[in-house]
Amino acid sequence: LAHLIVGASTVAIAIGQLPAGRWSERRGKSRVLIAHAAIWAAAAAIGAAAVHADGAALWGLGAAYGVAFGAGECLYAAALQPLVVRVVPAAQLARFNGVLSASYSVALAIGPALGLALASQISPYAFWAVVAAAMAAAIALWARVAWSEP
Repeated sequence: LAHLIVGASTVAIAIGQLPAGRWSERRGKSRVLIAHAAIWAAAAAIGAAAVHADGAALWGLGAAYGVAFGAGECLYAAALQPLVVRVVPAAQLARFNGVLSASYSVALAIGPALGLALASQISPYAFWAVVAAAMAAAIALWARVAWSEP
């Protein structure tokens, strides 16, 4: 199942990256990031729906979760860097991007293991509620940035 999720996400990213980039060029970057957070919140809802699924339904929800995550990643990639360039002073851009890249890599390495450990310690519904709350916080953050965007 994990391979299906990663595979579906990778295929969604490979197919969607250029169209998402073109779509995002016509919108404010922070608004694109709000869409990203909303899609990942939907992915959390799919994960919650998969808690008691089995058989074909579990595999279908796993594939849907991977596609939603990949679509969100496309929007994230298309919007974050231009927003960073706008917000971070030019003299600090290389350092900021280095920290951003390192933190993203660490999150990718640690996040799944931490998520699985957390999911095995608490109710699956509580786990997905935490994930959905994190996405809601991201939506609120990017909405705040969007209001300040010209």
